[in-house]
Amino acid sequence: MDYYEPRDDLDEPPLAQSEPSPIQQVYQGAHIFITGASGFMGKILMEKLLRTCNVAQIYILVRDKKGVKSQERLASIFDDKVFELLKVEKPGEIRKVKIIPGDCSLPDLGLSEEHKALLSHVNFVFHVAATLAMDQHLRVAFVTNVLGTKFLLEFVRTLPYLKAFMYISTAYTHAYRDLVEETFYDVVFDEEEVGQICNQLDDEQIGALTPKLIGKWGNTYALTKAFAENLISKYDKIIPIGVVRPSIVVSVWGDTPLRGWINNIYGAIGVVAGTAVGLLRLWCADPQMVADMVPVDIAINVTLAAAWEVATKNTNLKIYHSVSSKNPITYDILRTANFGHGDSERMETTKCIAVQWFFLVKNKTMFCLYSIWYHVIPAFFIDIFLQLTGKKPQLMKIYAKVYNVNKSLMPYCVEKNILFTSNNVDEMWDSLDPVDKRLFFFDLASMDWQEFWLYALKGIRVYILNDPMETVPQGIKHTRKMWIRKMVFDSVIWITFSYLAYIIFRNIF
Repeated sequence: MDYYEPRDDLDEPPLAQSEPSPIQQVYQGAHIFITGASGFMGKILMEKLLRTCNVAQIYILVRDKKGVKSQERLASIFDDKVFELLKVEKPGEIRKVKIIPGDCSLPDLGLSEEHKALLSHVNFVFHVAATLAMDQHLRVAFVTNVLGTKFLLEFVRTLPYLKAFMYISTAYTHAYRDLVEETFYDVVFDEEEVGQICNQLDDEQIGALTPKLIGKWGNTYALTKAFAENLISKYDKIIPIGVVRPSIVVSVWGDTPLRGWINNIYGAIGVVAGTAVGLLRLWCADPQMVADMVPVDIAINVTLAAAWEVATKNTNLKIYHSVSSKNPITYDILRTANFGHGDSERMETTKCIAVQWFFLVKNKTMFCLYSIWYHVIPAFFIDIFLQLTGKKPQLMKIYAKVYNVNKSLMPYCVEKNILFTSNNVDEMWDSLDPVDKRLFFFDLASMDWQEFWLYALKGIRVYILNDPMETVPQGIKHTRKMWIRKMVFDSVIWITFSYLAYIIFRNIF
């Protein structure tokens, strides 16, 4: 069942194209090297290059896995619905992708001499690999996000035909500021100092020291991304380089490659997905606070256009903000984006484990109290029941992780609105010719967020919950039954408490 209708703003016929556009020309016949190609943004980047840009070869860095051949790894990456359009339109393009066994956390990326020679022809490098967990142990976050970037930069500077190195950072790298501009900011500690701490101390000692190191950054993800940016700034004039800072990356917006596609539950998508299955009851956020989000296809189009600018205009090191500040959305969307309440389209899922209801809490103290009542206490009794029935208790761990993630995000969700400038991206958009503006569209001024979330919800249902749209009628019935059970259970609880209160009151008086 194809429910992804074309966007209204793209109803006009395609522009006539007799030759490659300027952006297509720079990638035509190019050799591309990508880290993190098996991840969310990496897949969209690879798909876009293969379907739109007639590249010569794409090399993807993948950790070696014993007992699994490279072709099997490659097949597992392309065994994703997001590549279906590519397989239909240009099936031969997939043969241009070659796996390079390696590891960003090792010097020279752990590459063999044979693979180093193979990569010597690379023209564009896209560093997408990162650990995104906000509560990741500092050592792990540092090794992946900082040390991995350092080893990659040292390798890239040896490439004789390099035209552009693009680093995918985050707009929230310096979100402790009220205004974040497309520029580098100082960090309190140099990445070398933190590297020495990670080398000299054990995990427990680093964990104890982490809150002091994190400081105003709030979490290890933002901190290590800031370190990586500081490191990259030192390579200006050494290699052609650019930094893209997307904000909260969410589902595909455009018709291609697959509208609404998503394959992870990070950020806003995780909150909405948790609500959809009845697992998440509340979130600490000010509903009037701006939640800067960007669809993944838009962020990738910005990245490809930025790499074109770096390669062709010989500009100084630039930062590009892929953000929606000019067309803002608030955190209230986490409450209103749901599977069939109010005026929204009915799409209840058969995968829900409890009735769907959710609210936002602005006050941090009330959030703690509500979390105990709505998350911790139910999880405690459910885990006891699971343990008694021979199953693995897990809800307490899940809610603990949810609480820690929400706590690390409170500065962005509760304390202040953050304004991101996007002058470099705006100027780049104005410089594009009409064909590139269509092929690599990234102007969010015309975006309808309500429409976006309608399709994002469908994507969550289909691609995260693995619940096809054909099962909506069953989902509605399933949800109705759970509401009836809830009302019966609540009635029993209230009648019991009322009776006990009556007995106590009668005995006292």
